[in-house]
Amino acid sequence: MKSYEEFVEAASTAQVQFRVDVDGQAAPAVDALFHLPILALSLLVVVSAKARAVHTAELSSWTGALLSQHFGGLRVAARKLEWSVTLRARCADALVFLEEAEFVDVVGERRRIEATQKGKDFIQKAKRDTGEVGILIRALIHAEIRIRITGRMLF
Repeated sequence: MKSYEEFVEAASTAQVQFRVDVDGQAAPAVDALFHLPILALSLLVVVSAKARAVHTAELSSWTGALLSQHFGGLRVAARKLEWSVTLRARCADALVFLEEAEFVDVVGERRRIEATQKGKDFIQKAKRDTGEVGILIRALIHAEIRIRITGRMLF
């Protein structure tokens, strides 16, 4: 197997070109970026930080807004992400995961999502971590704060 440098050199020698869609038409390819652990961490950050309730109907909007705020490249396809069925389904899976881990509870008729003490403790511990998870959690918290301050939850 070749090293990364050898791969890049071979690709440039072969004049490999990639089509980059700057109009945001590549939303299905962007959907592949949303892995369950990142979505679960994003949701837990939003629910832990929110002064008001987050409802299950808002779940994918908040998560998509948080990720597009953090990962600047997603802003290109942000409008498409708002309607992504894949994002919505994966956010629902992330919510089920967090419920099973007892990090969140879904309460009442309006399906309000609340962080449990266990979930809040996890976020507090993770944001003090010096590894990659800690860095990601702190970055997601900063992105959530920027969304709250600017009022730009919608894509």
